[in-house]
Amino acid sequence: LTPVLYHLPQATLAATIILAVLSLVDIAVFRRTWAYSRPDFLAMLATVVATLAAGVETGLMVGVGVSLALFLYRTSQPHIAEVGLVPGTEHFRNVRRHAVETSPRVTGLRVDESLYFANARALEDRVNEAVAGKPDLRHLVRWRLPAGLAILLTCLLVPRLLASAPARVVNLSSAGHKLSPVHFEDIDFRARPYDKWAAYGQAKTANVLFAVALHRRLGAMGVTANAVHPGAIRETRLGRHLTPEDYRQLAAQSSPAGGTFAFRRLEAGAATTVWAATTPRFAFEGGLYLENCGIGEQNDEPV
Repeated sequence: LTPVLYHLPQATLAATIILAVLSLVDIAVFRRTWAYSRPDFLAMLATVVATLAAGVETGLMVGVGVSLALFLYRTSQPHIAEVGLVPGTEHFRNVRRHAVETSPRVTGLRVDESLYFANARALEDRVNEAVAGKPDLRHLVRWRLPAGLAILLTCLLVPRLLASAPARVVNLSSAGHKLSPVHFEDIDFRARPYDKWAAYGQAKTANVLFAVALHRRLGAMGVTANAVHPGAIRETRLGRHLTPEDYRQLAAQSSPAGGTFAFRRLEAGAATTVWAATTPRFAFEGGLYLENCGIGEQNDEPV
């Protein structure tokens, strides 16, 4: 169409281009983004302004830079809530928003953000604040942390643990460690097909190994560490996304000789954790795998 449009006045050509471009602009998305996320709106606005003022490439670089800066700012101060028990229930809620029961000897912290290098210091400061504010504190419970981040939190707490010795660390693991060792040469499944049970087993094995290694390093200084298998608890809803086939597969892998996958009550699941945290025996003994309120049988068979 160039030969046909060539003789049109420039004003007409400009109007044609503007109308064509306007059809690609969705003004409503600005309102939706503003209502959904102010940081995302600022990143979008900066990208649009930079694109109009300096070109597409500059606009893209500005958008990426602003988005990254806002992400670092937002995640560098994670929301960390102290939680307490709602009376008459088994639920824990933020102490600043709900009427809950707490104990001067126990503090529960819920971290509502993924942890990484930019916010590890903020978590350490919050933990120190919680510990300093309760001179009678003996137990710190963390909520909603994946295995690797729980290990990070424990490492950040080492100075406090040593200062309050005798102290103990109870690392919640699972019999799922039998499903897989830790493949240090391919820990994130880049060289092998991803398998959710192998990934789960690998994470639980890491929990156990961390408890053993922590006790080996700190046990002589009065800090013990043990790993606990609580059992399969239906009420936790950890398996809410599993299908009946998943349960059959898990039962087959857990009990090769046959059998069913048995759930236990919430109280029974918490029993071993409470026992590990309170029994006098483990004030000086550690590096163990605990289950059913006892020490698990040693099994040197390969996975």
